[in-house]
Amino acid sequence: MASLVAEKTHIMKEANGFETEDPDRRKLKKMTCFLGNMIVPICTGTHWYLLAVGPEHAWVLCSMGGRYRVLERNIKRLLGKTCIYPKVPKQTNGRDCGVFTVMYAVGLLKESNWSQIQWPTLVSSDIEDTGRQLIQHTLMKWCC
Repeated sequence: MASLVAEKTHIMKEANGFETEDPDRRKLKKMTCFLGNMIVPICTGTHWYLLAVGPEHAWVLCSMGGRYRVLERNIKRLLGKTCIYPKVPKQTNGRDCGVFTVMYAVGLLKESNWSQIQWPTLVSSDIEDTGRQLIQHTLMKWCC
C-alpha cells in the first residue's frame, strides 16, 4: 500500500509540472485502470484544488475558478484525457480552499456515476460551515 501511495504522489507531482522526467506511461495507465476513479488533492503554493480522474475525463475543481494549463497539458500527455472545469460552488474568502477541496472529494465519493453529476449541487450551499464542522468532527474522532 505504501508503494502505491508513493507512486501516486510521484505521478501527481509530475502531472502538475513539478518533475520533468518522462513517466512510464504503461504503469500509469495500468494504475489508473486498477484504481478506476481517482481523486487527488493538489496544493500549489498556498492554494488547494481537486483533480478528479474518471474513465473518460479529468475534472479540475477549484473553489476560486483557477485554470491550470500545465496540469491540463500533462494530464492530456500522461492519460490522454481532457481537463474539464465544471461550475462548482466557490469560496467567498481567501482561506477556505482546503475546506472546499475536502468537500468536493466527499461529494464525489458519494456519487457512483461521475459522468452524470450535477456539479453546481455537488456540495451544499453552506459548504464553509458544513465543511468546517465535518473536518472538525473527523479530526476529533481521530485525536480523542
